[in-house]
Amino acid sequence: PVTTPDYYELGLQYKSSGDLHNAIRTFEKEVTQNPDNIDAWLALGRTRARLGTWMEALIDLQHVIHCQPKHHEAYYFIGCIHNELGQYKEAIDEFTKAIRYDSGKLNANYHYKRGYACQMDGQYELAIKSYTSYIDRSQEAQQHLEVF
Repeated sequence: PVTTPDYYELGLQYKSSGDLHNAIRTFEKEVTQNPDNIDAWLALGRTRARLGTWMEALIDLQHVIHCQPKHHEAYYFIGCIHNELGQYKEAIDEFTKAIRYDSGKLNANYHYKRGYACQMDGQYELAIKSYTSYIDRSQEAQQHLEVF
């Protein structure tokens, strides 16, 4: 079998060091050589989102969902982008999907972000429910998901 350079791991190192532009170029090389690498597509979308290139990030994250329709993290990060853009109804829909498809490990933050979107959209009852779910789950899980 032919081996290719592990651009995904290199991209993660660039991202960790704060060199987001090189991280993007490296993740792009990875997905070009290995278009089925869902982790690389997710990392590419998250990195683009950190730079504020929202539309490109959405395309990358939607590619993840196209390949894996129940990928809860992709829905979560798409929801985060919609929050950033002030598209709260869309954010609520994406966070709801993330919550639905999550295995239960990470969704405390999913509930928190949905609560924020609901609050900003004026859906106060759902905001209360989401924030309450966040509190219940965060006390159990004691973990937080970084944004992008």
